[in-house]
Amino acid sequence: GWDKILAGFVMMAGKHNVKAKLLDGGHVTITPFLKDALGPKLKNICGVTFFMPEAKTKDEYYGDSLNFAKKYKEKYGYDPAYHAAMAYTVPYLFGVVLKNADPKDPFNPDFLRQSFSKMDMETLWGRVKFNEKGRIEKDMLVIQWQGDPPAPVIIYPPETAVGKLIYPSDPLGS
Repeated sequence: GWDKILAGFVMMAGKHNVKAKLLDGGHVTITPFLKDALGPKLKNICGVTFFMPEAKTKDEYYGDSLNFAKKYKEKYGYDPAYHAAMAYTVPYLFGVVLKNADPKDPFNPDFLRQSFSKMDMETLWGRVKFNEKGRIEKDMLVIQWQGDPPAPVIIYPPETAVGKLIYPSDPLGS
């Protein structure tokens, strides 16, 4: 539902001639719904995501994120959001850990916790490393919709960026 809230905000702000130098739509800016709902009105809106094929992450089965995205689109008819890459990566991580598990007790919680806490690896979803609380330490990608028609462009972090932030950008004036 957050994507519908953002779409409504952008539509109403445009209708009321709201001026902004920058608009960050958060993690929903990559959803297929928002792309369909706003179309050209997405231009210059920023957002964050955990996955973009253009980040060119590596994977032992797909090769890289671009090939994963291609195969995903062939099968489902639309581009994968970060949820798809995450849904693929989490079971993959369990597979990596379970390769070294005791066959008599593969799901031993202490073994799993210790194995995940030591994990630091590149995946389709990007680098995966867990902190002391067991949470994934993962930088998000910052994107801005650029061009005509607008397409998401990674603008941060620098090592992954394929474009630069357009600022000020009047995202609601598009």
